[in-house]
Amino acid sequence: MIVKQRIFLLILAEIVYFTTAQKTKYDIRKCCGITEVLKEDAPGSRKCVPVENIGVIGLNSKRWRGLDLKDFAINHGNPTCEAREQLIPIYYHVRDENSLNITENGTLEYSSTVRREPVHLSYLKYCIDTIVISHNYSHIEEGDVSEFAFICLDISRSIRKIVLLDIFCYLASLFAILLSYFLSISIKVIGYLLRDTVKQTKFKEC
Repeated sequence: MIVKQRIFLLILAEIVYFTTAQKTKYDIRKCCGITEVLKEDAPGSRKCVPVENIGVIGLNSKRWRGLDLKDFAINHGNPTCEAREQLIPIYYHVRDENSLNITENGTLEYSSTVRREPVHLSYLKYCIDTIVISHNYSHIEEGDVSEFAFICLDISRSIRKIVLLDIFCYLASLFAILLSYFLSISIKVIGYLLRDTVKQTKFKEC
């Protein structure tokens, strides 16, 4: 009886440990299935294709930027964006200046030369995958492999920043023009005054 109780407790402990271990996995989202990657046949034309149908040696659909995706709880499919958000494709390539990383808790961190302040997104607002380019119409060469992400972004905020920056640049340039004009007028006035002073001095000496 005691032996049976011990066996039962050991089995229960294993179940609890396994369940707890499973729960500690953080959620991420993969655009395609676990054995698939994205293939881009033309700009904006992407589809999920099984790895064995790609023909690229060493292509691994279960890894992304050095991470083993099985260490996370993997969700599949594109994220659902809200009304003001747009689904933006992001390519990561060693020659690019984009920064695209998955943190330990499954958060996607993205920044670029345009958006220097990092954006942090939960798995509900992104999906990641490997993408194989089968055309030569983009900045990535044909046949090249890139890390990829779809992210939901409210681009209206970026547009507002751009508009405000344009207004600031316009006002700054206008101020520079007015300042230059004022200085040129001031120089001319000072020149006239100096000439008049010299003439008056010469007249008095005569």
